[in-house]
Amino acid sequence: MLIYVGKHLLIFLIALAGHVAIFSNAPDANLSAVIQETDAVVSDDGKGLKLTAHWAPFTDSKYHFGTRWDTVRNLKPAQKVKSYSKNELAVFMPSDKTKFGEIWKVEIEKIIPILKQFHSGATQRLHHGGPQGAYGAIVAENDTHRRIRIRAHAQFDLKDGKYVPSQFAGDLVVNRSTGQIVALKLGVPPRRNNVDLNWETGKTRVIKGPDGKPVLGKDGKPLTYRGFSADIGYCKKLELTGGDWKLVDGMKWDRQLKSREVDKNFQKKFYRFAQIDWLPWEEAVAKSKKTGKPLHVVALFGALDDESC
Repeated sequence: MLIYVGKHLLIFLIALAGHVAIFSNAPDANLSAVIQETDAVVSDDGKGLKLTAHWAPFTDSKYHFGTRWDTVRNLKPAQKVKSYSKNELAVFMPSDKTKFGEIWKVEIEKIIPILKQFHSGATQRLHHGGPQGAYGAIVAENDTHRRIRIRAHAQFDLKDGKYVPSQFAGDLVVNRSTGQIVALKLGVPPRRNNVDLNWETGKTRVIKGPDGKPVLGKDGKPLTYRGFSADIGYCKKLELTGGDWKLVDGMKWDRQLKSREVDKNFQKKFYRFAQIDWLPWEEAVAKSKKTGKPLHVVALFGALDDESC
């Protein structure tokens, strides 16, 4: 269960292996909320798409990096509008053998060039070692079209720090007979605390051991590191969008998965803790009393089920 305290502190009650598990009521990263607008069209060749990039300011953070850090304050898409060929967007397409609802691994290396429309520093390597990669799933279909959902983890290496979105997630709709992508949207779910920042301050600090004394290298000199400061906050809109979403909104699907079900399955691919059978708070307390197993309380800045923290 997640409880907001003030503006930033979240209390996350979890159980470790052998203890009672509690279901996380984090704000639903319902991707249907990410796909409501239409501001780009199919490219001239009729085979690819023109994608428009949106990058809102970093706000609502404790240390106000969005205004104090010049690099972040001035961030904007490297290319506002860019056309992509059908081949470039093929990375999001499943194989012919992929079944409805089945999750497959997407080649994150081929997504990074698309994310570079935001910033040339886009990379799949997360500096804090979080789960990397990308996955996709067919979440809706009818006789003529398929809807595919994508989740990917990546970050932007800035000249003096790191900009780490919680995740990149979104949908694309494909014509089943032609393979043409009718509409695509990929971005950061607009939930609170969806970006983590690490600002390299430029100050060099000495590494100290448990005794408080400098740790020496092989050359006998103290080991140092370049200091940085961290902040977590909110980006209202960081996404690529293109195609005819008005057409998509009018489509009726023969079968369709619920967003929460798909999101949970993606979480299981990225995080081992998500494979635990979590319980609502009231049931967890009752079971704890019955079994005598303790509950564990962990305080976090941000959510546990993405890379915003």
